[in-house]
Amino acid sequence: MINTKRDGSRWESDWMENLVVLSEDHGGNLLIKRLGGNNEFSLNITHCDIGTDNTTPADSDTQLGNARARSVPQKIDESSNSVAFQIFYPDGILPNDTYREFGAFIDGSSTIDSGQLWNRLLLSVDYEKATGEDTTAILDLSVSN
Repeated sequence: MINTKRDGSRWESDWMENLVVLSEDHGGNLLIKRLGGNNEFSLNITHCDIGTDNTTPADSDTQLGNARARSVPQKIDESSNSVAFQIFYPDGILPNDTYREFGAFIDGSSTIDSGQLWNRLLLSVDYEKATGEDTTAILDLSVSN
């Protein structure tokens, strides 16, 4: 997470590992279905939510614990084994609060928690958002063996 403060300074968190969930019709289960010929879902990450819940992510998750805002990710980089997205939450759509969770959704709409949850992340440090501050998240997905 990157936070641009009113005075022009920036706060930036360290990179954090996240969980690709495995519940039915969510996360890694969608990839397995797609490889098996089931094309019901596009596998396109269309929206990302940020929320205030601090429950540990689990394979059974299908949405965030308490999503507060949603934004459309913009692809910023793609290679043979990774893709990175930038997600911008302007001050006007992200309420002042303490944020602890983040997740990406496949085939969502503008409605918070809609679509198929791909991943869920519990922030390693609580993120305190204040008035006049814009927030940017970077979601970097990679495949490795």
